[in-house]
Amino acid sequence: MATREEEELDVDVVLKGEYAGRNDEAVEQLRANGLNVAGEVSPEGVIEGTIRADRLSDLKRLDCVADVRSVFPYIAEEGGDAADERPPAR
Repeated sequence: MATREEEELDVDVVLKGEYAGRNDEAVEQLRANGLNVAGEVSPEGVIEGTIRADRLSDLKRLDCVADVRSVFPYIAEEGGDAADERPPAR
């Protein structure tokens, strides 16, 4: 089975102050631009999520975004890894 690897980033997105009370609108914009939202918006206006590295610059340009902090980069494999399918050693 062929695999496809993409660099992904776990990020914290900080919303602009004017989006306080408009969280649903902000989340909709973020999702439409590739962010997989991982939870609720914090009281401080921070949203955690995952995005492909090549979409990060698009995310930073959104009207609702004040800042994007990259927390953890990793390579996501699509199609699985044969090593993941082996039973654990006894």
